[in-house]
This record gives sequence, C-alpha cells and structure tokens, in this order.
Amino acid sequence: MFLDEISRNRLSKIFRKLEKSLVNINIYNRHSRDRTRVYHGVLSTWLYITLLLLSVLIIILFSNLSNETISETFSNPTFKQYTELYETYSTKLICPCSQLLIPYGSFTEFQVRLHQICSSDFIQSSWYERFPPTSFLRRQIHFLSVASSYFQTLATFCDFANETINGASQHFLTTNFVNRHLLSNHSFVSTMNSVLNLLILSTRADFHYKMSLTTVSMHSNYYVSNMRVNADLRSEVLSNSSVHYEVIIGVYTPEIYDMKGQYCHCTRDWSCPVNFQIRLHNWLTDIDWQIEGIYGSCTIIDSIFKSSMICLFKKGCLTRLRILANMPEFVSVKPLDSELPSRYSSDTLIEKIFDEMMVENWNYSYSYEQFYHKCQPKSCSVTYERKMNVIYIITFIVSLIGGINIILRMISPIIIEIILKLMATAKRNRITQIPMIQQENHQSETIGGGAIKQITQIKDKLMMLNIFDSGSNDAETVHRERTATRFYCFIFSISIFIITIHIVYSNITVIRSIPKPSEDQYNDILISHSDSLDCPCSKVSIEYRYFMKIETRFHSICVSHFIGQEWRDSLLHHTVYIMDRRDIRIRGNSYFLFISSLCQLFQTTIHDAIDQFLHDTFINIRLISRPDFEMRIDNIFSQFRNTTSAKFSRNFKLIRDIMNGNTFVSGHLLNWEWWRDLTRTFYTIPTRPIIMDNGCSCGTQSDCTEPGGVFYTYYRNPPIKFFIPGWNIGCSVVETVLHSTFECFYDQNCTDSLLHHLKAAFYVSHMHASPIDSSINSRFKRNTMIQDIADELFVEEWMVNRSYSSFYSQCSPTSCSYQIQRDEYVIYTVSKILGLYGGLTITLRFIVPMIIQTIFQIQNCCQTNVVVPIR
Repeated sequence: MFLDEISRNRLSKIFRKLEKSLVNINIYNRHSRDRTRVYHGVLSTWLYITLLLLSVLIIILFSNLSNETISETFSNPTFKQYTELYETYSTKLICPCSQLLIPYGSFTEFQVRLHQICSSDFIQSSWYERFPPTSFLRRQIHFLSVASSYFQTLATFCDFANETINGASQHFLTTNFVNRHLLSNHSFVSTMNSVLNLLILSTRADFHYKMSLTTVSMHSNYYVSNMRVNADLRSEVLSNSSVHYEVIIGVYTPEIYDMKGQYCHCTRDWSCPVNFQIRLHNWLTDIDWQIEGIYGSCTIIDSIFKSSMICLFKKGCLTRLRILANMPEFVSVKPLDSELPSRYSSDTLIEKIFDEMMVENWNYSYSYEQFYHKCQPKSCSVTYERKMNVIYIITFIVSLIGGINIILRMISPIIIEIILKLMATAKRNRITQIPMIQQENHQSETIGGGAIKQITQIKDKLMMLNIFDSGSNDAETVHRERTATRFYCFIFSISIFIITIHIVYSNITVIRSIPKPSEDQYNDILISHSDSLDCPCSKVSIEYRYFMKIETRFHSICVSHFIGQEWRDSLLHHTVYIMDRRDIRIRGNSYFLFISSLCQLFQTTIHDAIDQFLHDTFINIRLISRPDFEMRIDNIFSQFRNTTSAKFSRNFKLIRDIMNGNTFVSGHLLNWEWWRDLTRTFYTIPTRPIIMDNGCSCGTQSDCTEPGGVFYTYYRNPPIKFFIPGWNIGCSVVETVLHSTFECFYDQNCTDSLLHHLKAAFYVSHMHASPIDSSINSRFKRNTMIQDIADELFVEEWMVNRSYSSFYSQCSPTSCSYQIQRDEYVIYTVSKILGLYGGLTITLRFIVPMIIQTIFQIQNCCQTNVVVPIR
C-alpha cells in the first residue's frame, strides 16, 4: 500500500510537471527575462501549435477524401505480358505503336472460293468449241445455235469475277492499317470485320457497276445478234427506174409470246422471256431450248441470267446434249459435283450467282498476335485512381509541413501582438476619456509625434532584431547573433531579388495539360493558344459516316414524263424499215430508255460510292480546329466527287470505244446498213457504213451527227416535217443521246409541236408529256450537251452535312497541352518564389551563423597575434 501511494505521488508530480511544461511552452522568447515577452511568446506558441494541428488535420482529411492518380509504365512488353496487363487494366491500358502504318497483308490472309463452274470443263475452249455457231432454222430456235456463245460467256463471267476479286484483294493487302495506339483484341476484331465487310461490299459494287454500264450500253445500242429474237431482217424492193431496182434491208422487232398469248418486244423490255413462240415476219416460230434449265431472252447474257446449271449436274442431260451436238463418244465432260458444299442449289438462277460475283464463300483470316508484333509497342502505360494510402498521406504531410511551419511561426506572434494591442486599446478607451478640446489642440502634435515615434520604434526593433537568439546574456554573443541576423536578412533579400528577377525575365515556358477536355474548353483554349495547342486523338482512323451525311439531287429529266413507260411506248413502232434513220418515232423509245437507264445507273452508282466513302476512314493523329476540319473535308469530298465522275467517264469512254471499234451493227441501222443491188448476181448481202449529209462516215468516225426529228416516210431521203432543236442523230443510240441536248424538252411550244407530229403520224390522241420543270434550279444550261451532264452523273447538287461536334466526340482527345509564355504566369512566378522561400530560409539559417562565427573567430585570432612594441 505504501509503495502504491509513493507511485501515485510520483505520477502525480510527473503529470503536474508535464502540465506546467505544456502550459508554459514557449518557442519564441523562452530565454527572455521580460515576463510580458514570455507571456506573449507562450500565447504565440499555443496559437502556432493550434494552427499547425488544424492544418495537419485539414491536410489529412483532404488526403483521405481525395483520390490518388497512379501512372505506371511497362517497357517493351511481350504479347503474353500485354495480354495479362489488358486482363488487369482493360481499356485503361495505352500502348503507342512504334509503327504507325501497318500493311493489311502483314497480318491478314484473303482467299475466295468461286462456284465450281469456274473450275469445270464447261468453260474450257476444248468444250465450247465443239458447238460451232449455226444459223437458226426458219421454224425453230434451239440451244445448239447459241451453245458456244453460252459457255464462252460463262467463262467470261468467271474471268471477270476472278480478276475483279484479285485486283481488289491485292490492293487491300497493300493498303496500310493506320492507328496511333495498339487496339485491344476486341476492337481489332470488330475493326477488321468492318473493314473486310466494306471490302466485299465495295468489290461487289464495282463488279456490278462495270457490268451494268456494259449491259446498258449494249442493250441501248440494240446490236443485232445471231439469236434473231431481238431483231430480224426484212427486205423492201424500191424502184429507182424502169430497169434499176434496189433492195432496202430493214430491221424488224419480233413479237415474243408467252403461253398466255401476251407479247413483248426486246426494244421495250430487255428482259423479255423467250420460251414459247416468236413471230418472225408473218408466222409464229416455236421455241424449244431442248436442254433442262436453259431459258432464253433478248441476248446471250440475259438468256444466261434466266437459266440455271441444273443440266450440268446431270450426266444423262449432258449425254443428251452431246448427242444433239453430234459429238463423238470419246468427247466426255465431267458433270458438276452435287456433293460439293455450296450455298447455291443446282436450280439456282445464274443471275443470282452472278450477283454474288460467282463466289461461294469469302475466306479471310487475321492474326492479332501478328498485328501486335507489327505495331511493336515500346511501352504500355496505365493511369488509374485509387484512395491515398497511409504512406502517401504521411509523405504528403511531411512535404507540406516545412512551408506551413515557417509561415505559421512567422504569423503567429504577429497575430497575437495584433490581438493584444486591440484588447489594450479597447481597455484604455473604457478607462480613459480624453477631452475633445484637448484632443483637437494636440491633434497635429499627436499625429506628427506618433509618426516619428512609430518610425523610431520600427528602427529600434530592426536594430534589436535577433532571429538567432540563444537566450544568452553575454553582450558579445548577443552582438554576434544580431550581426548574423542582419547578414541573414541582407543575403536573404538579395537572393529573393535575384531569383525574382531571374524568373521574371528568363525565357521560360510552362506546359499545361487538361485531361479529357470538352469541346467548349478546347475552343476557349484555341482562341488564346492556337500556336502551341496539341490534342492527340484517341482514335486516329474515324469513318466519315460518324460525322458526315451526303445527299444528292439529280437532273430534272430523271423525274420527268420523258423517261416514263407511257412516253416510251408512244415512240415504239415496228415499221422501222420504212422510216428514216433520223426519225425519232421509231428509235425514240430506245433513246429515252437509255436516258432512263442512265438515271437508274447513276443513282445506284452514287449511292454505292457514297456508302463506300462514308465507310472509309478519315485519318487524323491530332485534333484540328473547326476551320481546318471544314477545309480538309471540303477538299476530300471534292476529290471524291471528281474521282467518282472521272471513273464513270473513263469506263464509259472505254466501253464506247470498244463497241464502236468492233463495228457492231445496230438494229436501228444508225451505223451500218445492209443493201443489195438486184442488177448484180451475188447472193451475199453486204454492209456499208452510214454516211451523213455532211459527209461524215460512221465507218471511220463514231462521233458523226446530224439533226433529227420527224420525217416523211416511204422516201429514201425524205423531207423533214419537224426538227427537234438540240437533238442530233449519231452512229448509235448512245452516241445520239450523248451528243444531244434537252433544250426542246424544257420548252412547252417545242414539246407541243413534237406531240402534234407524233399524234398525226401514229393516229393517236392520248399522247401526253409535260416539259421539264424549268422552275427547279439547275447548274446546267438548257443547251448543255447530255454527255457533259452525264460526266457529272446527272447530279445537280451535292448536299454535304458535316458535324464538327461529332468529329470531336469521335476523336475524343485524352488530353490537350499548351504552353504558357512568361507574361502569362504571374501566379506561377509567385508560387515559384514561395516554393523556394522555405528551402532558402532553412539553408541561410544554417549557413549564416557559421559564417559569422568563423569571421569573428578569425578577427579574434588576428587581434590576439598583434605584436605591440615596448617603449
């Protein structure tokens, strides 16, 4: 019990002593004998401790509530390491590619398997040369007469498809994949599927475009073929004198009947089915194609489209074909294999197979690992946020405590002194009342004396200032401490002045970065920092469809009455051999059918071209301003528009040159004609080129033209009834249309005059056609040649809607950085000086006393060693 009492007494004394020490703690004037100064020092110390603890508490609370941004970098990661990192950090992982341009061929394989017909015996010359072309019998149309052309055309289809696909695939494999950062596996697969699907669509569109352009030109020119279903020759004997006769060979458009007795003409409908009967001259001819799956139409191509390959799968059918063709037994051909996997059945129409480019399947593969190795990321970085840990909080507090400590130690005594002075002033005001008159009499004296007194007090305080006070009463020590203080203040002031001058006048730029800026933030920064602003896009390749819309308005002819079925039917007549070649009443149907086909072809072509363009990518590494964006898009779109038009003009010119150069005979007798002089004895019916009134011959030139209109009939060179202004008859339907204008069809009077002569000739009154609406704005003049309008794809207006905001969201810059020049960073300068203040203060307070002490020691040593002479 006694020992416990002693322990309690000791603890009580310790606590009382500790309490007294805490209450009287003084870090300012602990060595002073002035009780007032000591009291002020204790108050300042407690204020300092309170503010310091409060500051630390605020820092801890702020640190605990704030998130810590962590950035990690992984150098030269392998593919396996990258995969593991991506599983951990997912989309936060960023790996810049060291190779920005990567050929698709370095990580993609592309193969196509065509329909087995393209590798069969049926498209070999050894097979189709067994079917020599023969003339049709008068009463019979059969397959053998067109078999050779049939299989040759199939071979052409296969070659055309194969060449188109190979060209597109080779171009694709040499094209570069552009990306700033390594794509994730999921994004890579999605991107590649999109790119390859676009490749297939664009290849198919190009294939159909070329084929459509060819068939439109062939059908429109109405070339005479051996099939006799689209055109049949008919003769008319003309007498020029009593002894001289001339035979005019005209072309008759046969009537093609179906089983219901309905008929059509190939000049009206290129896809007329020819499977039952056809009227040649004045009698009906039965049609028997003899082979299963074979059906006829106006041309070989159209016939193939309406047929299937079912016979080519059957050995018995092929045997029947061989017998019909009188082939020897040793000539054998291997039928198509029905066991081979195919997405087509044996009775699938060839047109459907052709629409798919004769392709069974598109085989492509791509390797993400190969893409990774081509990208060759030198490093991968990841930035993420997390709650601040204890070590970071402690480090953060320690890093700030130095500056806070210095500031609080400086301001705490000042705050206490101000508070005590305010309290003393308030106390004196309550005790002492100075008379107003005395105050007025001594006001000037008080003000003057008070100012001098204040200056004297400040001077005395500066002279007595001692920041190195050790509490010593030794006069020499106090003198040294005050000298060190003055030296410290001098060196400190000079240092701060030099640092300030250096920072203010040095050529320093500060780079600031804004993470994930909004569009408004970007625009605000762009106004003041356009020269140095840099915002890398997170997505380098952006498809145009994400920020562009393109629409077109076509020429008014494409919505006029003149391309309608009613107008075209009114120009369809069968007595072509008695009409002049310049007469629109017979060939007008083909002219306007060609214009209608051009409208449809251009609409399809432009739709496909726009679709391909919008799925193409706009490559931009860094975000660009709105004016630059609009200028670049305008240039790119202008290039696209010109390329699309030039592509048509180039291909169309090539097709026209080939057809004109091969001297195919037009059924409209526009370039060549048959003739026979009955005074001669030969039986071969020769052809001769059409020579126009101006002497231009279609045998040597394809661009010959002469005015067309409505002429009197039954004349070799009939007089004109009505000239159609701007309508020029050329050496083919295509050349006629392209070398003409639409000027008559804008004019109501011209249209009425044309209708009047057409009605009088055909003895009909129901014909009607409204002129082209001239109130609709057009960039083409009325007398503009149709070829010039066709070179622009009949497009009146391209309407482009581009959205910079959509482009910005697709670019989605991860950050924007810009430079601040020296005249713009006052806050930065002040913060820099304050940041150097803490370190400079600590350094000088450590070095200056040592320097002063060393100086005084040297001085004392010198005084001690002075030799005084003895007198």
